Amino acid sequence: MDTKETLNANGTGRERILSEEEACLVDFHLAAVCCVGTEEELRTALGRRLREGRSAGDFAVRQPVDAFSAVMAEAGYTPKTTFWMDFSIADRFGTEAVENTYRRAVEEWRSDAVYLTELTMVLNHKIWQHHKKDAALAVTYDRLWRSLDGWCRDNLHGEDLDYFYRTTD
Repeated sequence: MDTKETLNANGTGRERILSEEEACLVDFHLAAVCCVGTEEELRTALGRRLREGRSAGDFAVRQPVDAFSAVMAEAGYTPKTTFWMDFSIADRFGTEAVENTYRRAVEEWRSDAVYLTELTMVLNHKIWQHHKKDAALAVTYDRLWRSLDGWCRDNLHGEDLDYFYRTTD
């Protein structure tokens, strides 16, 4: 890989500038491993993207736009999780990564009505986000949202169910 060197900020030495591919791998290493599985799978996904002629630059999601927080703030709701960002990262890897992120979130937070409620809202907003641009992601999010929404309505009770209805209304 080609790399460049430049003077560091204080001019006392040289620092390595990463290639575009290396920068993408660094950016995604921690976040993407949870979506794809392993670093090797991440490298494979990036390599496939580059072979298909897509740039590595649009592969990187350094700061996904957190539209969910902005919309929720207008409604008076403050997000309590990183679900929106987690799924924004998974979006870049496709439907399998979205499903994997969903499965992990549900397994981890099945007993937390507040987190499940927010997950339901995130899935619903992701349908809206992708409905015109990526039908496969929109359909995946719709299926996951319907499944979780139904599970919450059937399995939450008392104050948890009241919270779910009040918050998602």
